[in-house]
Amino acid sequence: MMIKLVFLMFCLGIGVVNYYFSKAFWLHEGSWGKDVPEQ
Repeated sequence: MMIKLVFLMFCLGIGVVNYYFSKAFWLHEGSWGKDVPEQ
């Protein structure tokens, strides 16, 4: 039971970190990738 709880928290942590990283990357990509080619 305890191992399942730790595994669930671990997966949840990875999911949250991955979400924030992809969101930050998308915003960074949007501000760089879209503005530079237009100019």
